Amino acid sequence: MNKLKYAADIKAWIKRAEDDVKWGRVSLKGKFYPQTCFIAQQIAEKALKAYLLSKEKIPPKTHSLPYLLNLCDKFHSGFSSFRKIGEVLDKYYAPARYPDVNFAGEYTEKSAQEALDLALKVLGFVKKEIF
Repeated sequence: MNKLKYAADIKAWIKRAEDDVKWGRVSLKGKFYPQTCFIAQQIAEKALKAYLLSKEKIPPKTHSLPYLLNLCDKFHSGFSSFRKIGEVLDKYYAPARYPDVNFAGEYTEKSAQEALDLALKVLGFVKKEIF
């Protein structure tokens, strides 16, 4: 990895994603389900941005997982298998944080655990591809 132009930045993005995993687990244990869902979205977003940097592409200033997945898919077709995950996690970005944003669902232990599990799949795939 030392040969990568953005090696330090990649490590920083992955470190933040891994710290967010810890945060998500604490939130889930504390029954903060909307917050767990939000941080799951953030885990996936940070992992995807790290991947883009590994391909020497500066990640755009966006929180859209479908958009980031499309960019990553240009480098590795395996990202297309995460489209559904991206759609699920993407819906948590704003509604989980703001009470005035409509959310067509319910924040439960099950949905929060699922969100965290989905984010871990994205992070695991990215780490395998980068390192």
